[in-house]
Amino acid sequence: MAAVGAPASTQESGLQCAAELQIWDDVGWEAWLRGRLASGPFAVPGPCVLDVSEDVILSYPQSDFALVEQDLRAAFPQGVARKLEDAIRDEVTTCLTVRRELINYKKLCLHMWKAGSTVEKDLRQLASFFYIDLVAETPSEEQRKLYSDVSNTMNECRGAVSVIWDARYFGKAICNLPRHPDSGVPWKFEELPESLEVWKSLERARQFVSSHAELDAYLALRWGRRMQENCSSKGAAGEETAEYGAEASMPSKPPAKKDLAWKSERVLVQSPLSTDGLHELLKAIKSTGLPLPRAALRYIELVLIARGMSKAMTLRTTLRRYCVALRQVQASAEEVRADLRNLLDCQPSETSASAGLHSFCEKYWRMMSGVVAVVPEMLQWLEPISEVHGDAERVFVSGAKGAAA
Repeated sequence: MAAVGAPASTQESGLQCAAELQIWDDVGWEAWLRGRLASGPFAVPGPCVLDVSEDVILSYPQSDFALVEQDLRAAFPQGVARKLEDAIRDEVTTCLTVRRELINYKKLCLHMWKAGSTVEKDLRQLASFFYIDLVAETPSEEQRKLYSDVSNTMNECRGAVSVIWDARYFGKAICNLPRHPDSGVPWKFEELPESLEVWKSLERARQFVSSHAELDAYLALRWGRRMQENCSSKGAAGEETAEYGAEASMPSKPPAKKDLAWKSERVLVQSPLSTDGLHELLKAIKSTGLPLPRAALRYIELVLIARGMSKAMTLRTTLRRYCVALRQVQASAEEVRADLRNLLDCQPSETSASAGLHSFCEKYWRMMSGVVAVVPEMLQWLEPISEVHGDAERVFVSGAKGAAA
């Protein structure tokens, strides 16, 4: 009913709109709608939107707002359909633009990851070729410098490539999110940033820093026992007995890295990520003030799901969550890198240098340096993509062949 005191034109418009939507309150509204969608001037090709479900959703054309316009104009009067379209057009087209840019960006990351992996492989081969045992051998200064330079570059490359791999993997995973909100999302999105590949290296570096003093003390004790054993043992039998006694009384070695549990990437979990976007669009529909019956609202919801508009909203929200996770990685990597730098600046103990503990510190510092260098480069593009507008010009064109890239 129109509001009391409202202008006559407004009252007439409201009454006309209510009369036009009255068909949705009838018992036979579904048969009427199926008939309009199947044949006649408003026929929509393809499977009926009313039948969309998790099992058949991939059969529906998607990711084009023109499909939504077609479905709404087939079911509602022209004026009502126009109001519904205007209520969600800007938000939906913006999210579709985000999707387009992210598809191209993750293909670009594929090219970068392949190139980075090739360089890392070459560096590993060089490190193997120039390898020297810094503990057991007494290499020349030139040999030591050559192996250290190759090894340090390889570890920096490894840290950088891990960030690029994450960008590629999560970019593709975001683009491949399930289209139906009832399907949920991959568990990795609910456990960011711990589910990032680069987080594994970060955790191991952090574990190394926290147990560095214990490792050094353990090596000092072991080193002292072994020196004492070498001085006091006589004969092969005596050495064997002394060694057995030393090993039996040695304390347990502190863990050098944290063990991380494996979990399948295909596991889906229920998450607000998959439903919040749909609820936001339905809220915009209700804000039009149109007296939409429950059946009409349900039809609009099915249209948004079948045509990929709900997924597009989820895609943008998930990308923003990934960007937040990268910010956390950047802050944590810089903190751990500073701690490692402090350990490197300290004069290494005899046991630390002899056992290669100082070299491990250098290894983790180089890996964190690679992470710290690349994460800002990823964010430089991902954050603007997540905030792009629907009328923005293209940022990336991948040039990849095929949609599987």
